[in-house]
Amino acid sequence: MARRFRLEVSIAARQIRLQDVAQQIPTRAGERTTCRKAFSGTVAFITLLKVAVVLGVLIILALLVFRAVRPYLKLIRQFIQAIRYFQQPNSPSSSSRREGEKLVKCAACDTWIPESRVLHANIHEFCSRECLERAGTRARKAG
Repeated sequence: MARRFRLEVSIAARQIRLQDVAQQIPTRAGERTTCRKAFSGTVAFITLLKVAVVLGVLIILALLVFRAVRPYLKLIRQFIQAIRYFQQPNSPSSSSRREGEKLVKCAACDTWIPESRVLHANIHEFCSRECLERAGTRARKAG
């Protein structure tokens, strides 16, 4: 009976081996060994690990490219800002003549200047300190 049981077990084992032929791997000695299947959780983990490594490499490459291109991006940004600056309508600056501002003639050089920039001396108006000093030296020589 024990012999019959062993015979049945060995027959059943052969049938299982024949069914799993695709999963058997021959060794160097010519023996056949059964390949164990990986758990589906392990396969999912390995796939997730591969995706994480590829994403990490892509992020590092993107950072290196950005670092190399950054100075050129700054130049382009400055160029665009310069174009926008010159495209804006001219706003009146404080040094330029305001609308409706009266023009006054310099007593020394006969130059017309805005009233906001005039230097007053007695009853005369001058455009600069040089004209004021020049007119003062003329007055001293004449007087």
